[in-house]
Amino acid sequence: MFEVIMSTFMDLAVIDLHPDIEPGPVLAALGKAATQQENIDLRVWNHSLPDGRSRLLMCMERSAAHSLIKGAFASVSKHIARILVEVNSDEFGAEQVVLANRDGRLVRTHHLAVEPRTPDGVSYSFIDFVTDPPPHMPPEVLAEIPDEVRADPVAVLNYPELHRMLKTHLGTYDDFPMDEGLICESDHPDALLDGPLARARTAELYGVAVVDLSARVYAFFEAIPAFADWWAALGIERFRGAPDAILGQTAR
Repeated sequence: MFEVIMSTFMDLAVIDLHPDIEPGPVLAALGKAATQQENIDLRVWNHSLPDGRSRLLMCMERSAAHSLIKGAFASVSKHIARILVEVNSDEFGAEQVVLANRDGRLVRTHHLAVEPRTPDGVSYSFIDFVTDPPPHMPPEVLAEIPDEVRADPVAVLNYPELHRMLKTHLGTYDDFPMDEGLICESDHPDALLDGPLARARTAELYGVAVVDLSARVYAFFEAIPAFADWWAALGIERFRGAPDAILGQTAR
């Protein structure tokens, strides 16, 4: 989706403003938040949408978007309608979250955190967790793991009641609450907030047909963005040419 050469180890964010709102105040808030982070290089493309909205497409260092969005949103929440964020960790996985502004509060309407998995569907991070547990892991957590699974982590598939243990990656954005009335209706281990209602709420947020949203919980780790099907369905176009602004400490 990018037409410039970039690493795939980064954060992407797409901030859509309310119609007929000038992007200046939001750009200023983003710039202020960016200067408070060390060595951030925030590149911004400003697109105009047919409905009168400004769309700010941004890329930055991986894991920078979370604090950047929280820092900027507090002062310009009345200008922002919705945000899509992708955390792209290259071959280690990718996360995407859709955030809606509900009366000055950012809430999740859809959330995926896709990890590399074995052909059987067991994440490699779960295998690492079992074979080399974190040093500070509470003993009672490890005690829940059957001996068969300790010997062969893929054997967790034989224990449906332990399916929750396959959700080893909670995601960077799980601290944002779910939109009112939403729950995760999907059993897929990479779905943190998914299902018919979550997709319908997200489609309504972007004014698109819910049938156009991807039915797969999937990310192509070697591409930018990794969730290209979702971006296309939500009407998010590619980043084109040089950025309109570079913010942060490197812009000084």
